[in-house]
Amino acid sequence: MTPEEAASNQLGWALLKLLHDHDGSSSIVFSSLSMSIAMAMLAGAGDSSKRRALSSKLGVMQGGSSLQTLQTAFAEMMARVTQVDRSSSSSSVAMANAVCVDQTIVLKQSYLEFLATFTASVMQYPSLSSSIAAINAWIRDNTLGLIPEMLLKEQLKLCHITLVNAVAFKGTWETQFSKEKTQKWPFKSAGKGEGSKIPTVDMMFIENQNILRYEADNYTVVRLPYKSTSPTSSVSMIAYLPHNGIELCSVLSGLASAAYSSKKFTSTKHDTFGFPKFELQSNFSSLDLLEEVGYPIKGNYPEMTTGSNVVNNVLHSALVKVDEEGTVAAAATVVLMSRKRRPQLTTLVFDRPFVFTIANDETGMVMFSGLFAGPSIY
Repeated sequence: MTPEEAASNQLGWALLKLLHDHDGSSSIVFSSLSMSIAMAMLAGAGDSSKRRALSSKLGVMQGGSSLQTLQTAFAEMMARVTQVDRSSSSSSVAMANAVCVDQTIVLKQSYLEFLATFTASVMQYPSLSSSIAAINAWIRDNTLGLIPEMLLKEQLKLCHITLVNAVAFKGTWETQFSKEKTQKWPFKSAGKGEGSKIPTVDMMFIENQNILRYEADNYTVVRLPYKSTSPTSSVSMIAYLPHNGIELCSVLSGLASAAYSSKKFTSTKHDTFGFPKFELQSNFSSLDLLEEVGYPIKGNYPEMTTGSNVVNNVLHSALVKVDEEGTVAAAATVVLMSRKRRPQLTTLVFDRPFVFTIANDETGMVMFSGLFAGPSIY
């Protein structure tokens, strides 16, 4: 594993833990690979200090402030990722990059040359907000149609440049599940206390088959391979199941530092193996999250074009579908650039218990006092 690949993985674990800490009861899916490539495209537009700082987070250490070093590292990484079984219809990984610009914008030649390494399409429009349909169509076409309308017109009103990465995966299980054996099965969701209705999932089953697994201190790991004709470019789903009584947050805390090796897995005969059939979709702003895990994104990017170029937002959308035959997944990351920083919105929502009074404005004399603890439940 290269330093760039390790850094992308570390970003994934850090974001998973952060998002789970924010809301431990919700499912989430995203692509740290897509985010990393978008950040690399952005890093090429920074001054030497900004480029060095971002490159370091991206795993490009030695000579990381050099455009050539950054270009080479990510060109090689993208080539390795997308080499998965090009000759096979069973498993495939596709990736595309684009830069969308307002027709008044002229990108600097040095930045265009940098983007060429990413095989990024440069697309010019009368204005980005009025061309929302075309930009969304590009994202849709490069995500297997799984992300059809990622952007809203309002999000592009202040933007003159967007950097876009899209990645898509399609894989067929090496050992497929039988559709006839799929059945409703109780799922022990987080945050469901005693007395709560236990939700069910469509549980897929395999019987009397070998499954690749190993036991860690507080969780069980399985590796579910997708069909491949080449062991050097094979892909698998890795699933980590906490032992009974172990919280998911405890597992997440250790995964970032756990060294992954396919050699740890042992082929073990299972009388019954069950795995959920599911579909997940996530859409969120990742700018503040990326900053929180140490990516120094905010600031000006003078090597992109003349004038001020600041990051207005970083949007991310991802979807994964898992069924008896295999998996399809796609993600897109969009970096929104504008001439000025996005306004700091002031928000205050009384969404927890609060105290209130009704008082005279002049004298301050209180006529009524109260405490609102939430709606009454009868």
